[in-house]
Amino acid sequence: MKRVKNKVLSAIMSAMIFSSLTMARPLVRVHASEANPINNVTINTNISTNQVTIQGNITSGSGKNVTIQILDPNGSIDYIGQTVSGENGKFIFTFKSNNAVSGSYNAKIGGEEVTAPYEQVFSFSGGSSGGSSGGRDSSDSSKVYSPTVVSAVLSGTSANVSWSSVQNAKGYYVYRSTIANGTYTKINSQLITTTSYNDTGLTAGTTYYYEITAVDSNGIESDKSASTAAVSFQRISGADRMATSIAIAKEQFSSKQPDAVVLASGNDFPDALGGAGLAYKNNAPILLVGNSVNDSKTVLDYITNNLSKDKKIYVLGGTASVSQEIFNYITAQGYNITRIGGKDRYETNQKIVDNLNIAKGTPIVISSGNNFADALSISSIASINGYPILINDKDNLLANVSNYITSIQPSTIYIVGGTGVISANIETQIKNLNGNINIVRLGGKDRYETSTLIAEKFNLNTNIITIASGLNFPDALSGSVLAARKNSSVLLVDNNDVSRQKQLLNKQKITNVIVLGGEGSIKNNTVNLLLEK
Repeated sequence: MKRVKNKVLSAIMSAMIFSSLTMARPLVRVHASEANPINNVTINTNISTNQVTIQGNITSGSGKNVTIQILDPNGSIDYIGQTVSGENGKFIFTFKSNNAVSGSYNAKIGGEEVTAPYEQVFSFSGGSSGGSSGGRDSSDSSKVYSPTVVSAVLSGTSANVSWSSVQNAKGYYVYRSTIANGTYTKINSQLITTTSYNDTGLTAGTTYYYEITAVDSNGIESDKSASTAAVSFQRISGADRMATSIAIAKEQFSSKQPDAVVLASGNDFPDALGGAGLAYKNNAPILLVGNSVNDSKTVLDYITNNLSKDKKIYVLGGTASVSQEIFNYITAQGYNITRIGGKDRYETNQKIVDNLNIAKGTPIVISSGNNFADALSISSIASINGYPILINDKDNLLANVSNYITSIQPSTIYIVGGTGVISANIETQIKNLNGNINIVRLGGKDRYETSTLIAEKFNLNTNIITIASGLNFPDALSGSVLAARKNSSVLLVDNNDVSRQKQLLNKQKITNVIVLGGEGSIKNNTVNLLLEK
């Protein structure tokens, strides 16, 4: 085992051996994307000698070489080398730390030709910086290490914090702060013997940060875990899609009345795909109605109770979308009501866009008129930026869209969705109209990847995001205007796999999540998976 003391040389060797992993991460994790042969790892340290002993198992057939990299708390390389496994698939080696300081070290351990190593955090107390363990030999079997915060979810005035279990821990302390790098106060006087804590009596709208320590049988605390911000979670839902649209409207206008109302069908989406921009511009919610006055009564009552008679109501679509009965009922209440509808979804969409009075040179969005997902994913972003959403068929640029492009000469055209919904031929036809227009396609392998790509592209630099089901349109349609008012993207999810969306939330440091719709749309378990660190 050769000790490499030159840090520059160590860094070069590190890049060669672990080219895909250049940063320490304060988590214990095994990469599921690649079977790692390393398991059952234990790490012991001795503060009197600055010695570290690492041992574990390596599965058969993985080669005998075990590659080790140790990063100190500052992210610098403390050790790098290789050893040969012992008998029966076991390995053990000991080295003396050259950079021993207090804090969390990250051990990266990989089998031969494995680029995604097993990672484990361990604490090294003593050395040049002293330590909190009071001179105790940390190779003692009672030694405890820092927990990892799994989730911290703030709902109203309480936060539920959970963390990983630590071997040999007698209990845990929870520390809280309202500043990420500020002073943390211990909030439990008695040891917590479980791995979760419900912190109550908090102030709504405040961001809270948590750190956890483990305590051993001698009363000695581990180092604190990495600081974790509690994510505020709010679900907005009703008994059905119409009630949910009312609940969303109440969230938007809790302290004042809207200036208008936009009505759309709760049974189908095409006529309303461009409606978010109209509602946002007119300071209005989007409310969904049924087929008749009777099954839309709760929505109509909301209007009469919350909208002054001198305000305006826009109805999206023809009588097949919003019935003449509903139109006449609203008219009889004394409201100024306007129907925006055409012979089909495309003409209706164009009339909605014409009501926006878009300035020349403004970017536009082109989306499929045959599904709702892509248009609704970009709806809040388009509303915030004043971009109209024009819907189109898959293969040929519609005459009204072509004429609109020629008329306003947009600086950029965003095509949302892959070539399976808006073909490459559309891009060619746009270039033939004007070769100077910048065309940006935002399309993934499915609606969920497209939704994530849109949120990544238009990073709004806020800590809030709005979640909606990608399987049904009503909640995302009603919530698109709320998301715009919150300066939030609309992110579509399903209840099977939210790994891509979870990465986005962590990357954008989201601390405020709004979920649209009840558990029938997005299950609590799906939300919990999203909010895990």
